[in-house]
Amino acid sequence: MLSSFRLKIVFWHSLLVLMTLLLFRIVSLEVIRNSLYEGFDDSLRAEAEWVRGVLEAYKTRDIPGDDIKSDIDSRSSLSPRKEFIEIYDATGAEYFRSPQLAPDRLRGLAQNHFAEPVTVKEFRGLPLRLLGVKDEFYEIYVGYPLTDIETAIHEILSSSLFLIPVTLLFVVVSGLFLVTRFVKPIKDLNRYAQKLLHQPLDRELPKITVRSKDEIGELVERINEVIEKMRHSMRQVLSFSSLASHELRTPLTIMRNQVEEALHSEMPVEEQRRSLASIYDEILRMKRIVDDLLSLGTMQAGTFKIKLERTALPNMLKEFYEEASLLSRDKNIVVLLEPGPPVFIQADVMRIRQVFFNLLDNALKHTSENGCIRLQYDLKDHQAVLHFSDTGSGIPPQILSRIFDPFYRSTMDGFSSHGAGLGLALVKLIVEAHHGSITVQSEIGKGTTFIIALPVDVEPE
Repeated sequence: MLSSFRLKIVFWHSLLVLMTLLLFRIVSLEVIRNSLYEGFDDSLRAEAEWVRGVLEAYKTRDIPGDDIKSDIDSRSSLSPRKEFIEIYDATGAEYFRSPQLAPDRLRGLAQNHFAEPVTVKEFRGLPLRLLGVKDEFYEIYVGYPLTDIETAIHEILSSSLFLIPVTLLFVVVSGLFLVTRFVKPIKDLNRYAQKLLHQPLDRELPKITVRSKDEIGELVERINEVIEKMRHSMRQVLSFSSLASHELRTPLTIMRNQVEEALHSEMPVEEQRRSLASIYDEILRMKRIVDDLLSLGTMQAGTFKIKLERTALPNMLKEFYEEASLLSRDKNIVVLLEPGPPVFIQADVMRIRQVFFNLLDNALKHTSENGCIRLQYDLKDHQAVLHFSDTGSGIPPQILSRIFDPFYRSTMDGFSSHGAGLGLALVKLIVEAHHGSITVQSEIGKGTTFIIALPVDVEPE
């Protein structure tokens, strides 16, 4: 069956064509009618002028009146149109009247209108076109029945009454054909959506083949992209749900076991303290995961706000360097801060510190003991470009383009991600919120460098 969408298009298109045909019929009839009347009136004037010319010429040559009347009657009978002629002399007496007029008279029908034709609606059951011409010697009336015009108009009406339904039928059939053809990409998209509803999210759907480059083709491509993006987001959410459940379940299990042990009165006080300290560490770990989730949610929802203030980048890096040196002591990792030019940026200090500490945490996890973490920055094209480098294990090229994806965790042999896969995703979103950019360079066995570019705040002169 035809869909309602196609029926609506064909219906409104056919209605528009029908209205156009009717309007064209009305306008064309009016144009044809006016043209026929103009030709009719020209014939009337020419006939009246001929009669007057005959009267003047014959009178000048002193030809008898009976001969004049005979010539007028002969011409009238030879006319292709049925015509009526009446002539009155200067005294008002009848001079000539066409025999076919019989008792009817044209003089009263003209209503004293001369030089311009008038239409008599009823003359022997038919309309009559009448012209009166008057000079100092004669009044001449010439009339043509409008039978020819009415016949021509009737034939045009009859042909249009036949052509309109035929044209409308052609429009409907061709419209159905064209709409069916042009709506095919939408039908393909509908079938694709139906498959999408019933297909598991872990399986890929083949993309729709776009056969046209017009607006419908562009629409299908955009919808394809939106569906794929939504499926990707849903897979990420489902993946993160399992990861978050695992991440939160482990500390909760540890905390439950330690609380159960601490409840036993036989446990020594020192051991209870160690259990409480362990529970506290697990609570901090859970809080960090929850905080990262909240931050990521607000950033992706577009409700994330930062409080910018003019900040000296060297001072911020120096404070971070001192804290990073303390955190890296356990693995005997050296943190180096190379000096750079005085630079000011517009930054939310707490959020930029979060970027630094997330990168530090990532570097500490993947850098072996006695390694090195290096911080350096410079100015380039009105941007402060910071290099955050480590001598860690490096990131495999296969996953380098995905490390900023939310919830992404690598399962490659020799390289496993830690945490819930939120740290680097937050880093990227925070940097972009500061109108900056972040890229990464890495080489297996040699280390990784994160490059952060932030706009420089130039003081107005």
